[in-house]
Amino acid sequence: MEIKLSKSANERFHINNEPVPTILEKPLKSLGHWYSAELKDSKQVEQLKQDTISGLRQINSTALPEKLKLWCFQFGLLPRLIWPISIYEVTLSHANRLERLVNAQVRKWLGLPRCLSSIGLYGNGVLSLPVSSLVEEYKCAKARLEMTLTESWDPFVRGAAPTLATGRKWKPSAAVAEAKTSLRHRDIVGHVQHGRNGLGMEATTPTWQKATPAERRNMVVEEVRHQEEAARCAKAVSQAQQGCWMKWEGVERRRIT
Repeated sequence: MEIKLSKSANERFHINNEPVPTILEKPLKSLGHWYSAELKDSKQVEQLKQDTISGLRQINSTALPEKLKLWCFQFGLLPRLIWPISIYEVTLSHANRLERLVNAQVRKWLGLPRCLSSIGLYGNGVLSLPVSSLVEEYKCAKARLEMTLTESWDPFVRGAAPTLATGRKWKPSAAVAEAKTSLRHRDIVGHVQHGRNGLGMEATTPTWQKATPAERRNMVVEEVRHQEEAARCAKAVSQAQQGCWMKWEGVERRRIT
């Protein structure tokens, strides 16, 4: 391969006598991230929406049963959306719009009415479905990225960690700080036994002080999930009909596979 370097700003770089396009002519992709001349992620966010719509249409156009269509979304389409959600400046409002598109298809595949709240789809109540919330995965991805940047072993990465743009409704830094405070408080309280099992019968989790960096990231992500579930339960209490399961007692919890 022959590479010719330009001698002035007006000349072009050539590889095998072919000019290398500039970022003004063609976007540049690096580590899965597309960079355009505008240096903004608005086009990538719009492309993410189009990919979500086209992916749902492709799944819906197959001849599979409805439950297998839901399986294709959970284990096929959703993992493909997590990476662009993590690296691009996707706000919480955009994530809510994408989840509304997903909710419409999920209700259709399950044969549920349109009036069913999203709490019934993603909540871990008495009966829970094996479906993940796109907004919850969005918050977990942003919290994981925040921890990766701010808790890096490299001091230069920690010092140059950017502020993640997620809009005004939710901030990853505030969510991570709240999760850390809750985990430190849990260390002070100590291990609490739940249920009717004997002492020491439940699986113990590592404490925050003794956890490794990878374990701390996982603990923070799980705490963010716990906060989302607590918000769903608080909303379910205010629902007279769809939230009546909050008053059930003595019912064994079951996760539908």
